[in-house]
Amino acid sequence: NVKSLRHHILAVWEQDAVVICEGEVKYTFHNGSEVEIPFVDIFRMEGDLIKDYRIYVDTSPLSR
Repeated sequence: NVKSLRHHILAVWEQDAVVICEGEVKYTFHNGSEVEIPFVDIFRMEGDLIKDYRIYVDTSPLSR
């Protein structure tokens, strides 16, 4: 079970109506162990609203 998670943003790029966010997410478990995993999110915007949101992350380290 995951007790908490925290995102750390490394970089953000904007091109027209697309925002790309690169970062790391740290998962903390109830036993005190932690796993940090890289991610990339892609937001397709429509004005100030998110029209489409894609998350790219390999969560396989969470099952170890």
